Amino acid sequence: MKALKTFVLDNICEEQNAELKDTLEEYPAMGISLGEKLLNMLGLSKDTRVKSFLDECIEQVKGNIVEYGKILIYTYLPKELLPENFPDVDFDEFFRIYAMAEVAREMRIEDIEVGVNKGYVEAHPDAD
Repeated sequence: MKALKTFVLDNICEEQNAELKDTLEEYPAMGISLGEKLLNMLGLSKDTRVKSFLDECIEQVKGNIVEYGKILIYTYLPKELLPENFPDVDFDEFFRIYAMAEVAREMRIEDIEVGVNKGYVEAHPDAD
């Protein structure tokens, strides 16, 4: 929402900027509506180019082992397990940390599976 508000304010003439800024403070959701209208006027409606561009970016991130690895590492490893110089580690160390994150992810999935199974058994004690 903040990005659309900034986009709208960046694309309004100076004479109307202050008035629009006040209006958006009073009615924050208006920024979404105006931003979508501006994007649509540029041919970037959320249903077409923006969506396909976002999908393309997602695929690029998933296909980039370093970017994907960083997401996995920061999501599943506690920061105490990361070396202080993590952004500067060599590839061998990066992939060792990546492997630790994969193991942590697998452990979390297993914990969820056990919890779901236990919950089901407790909810249906007569099921064999």
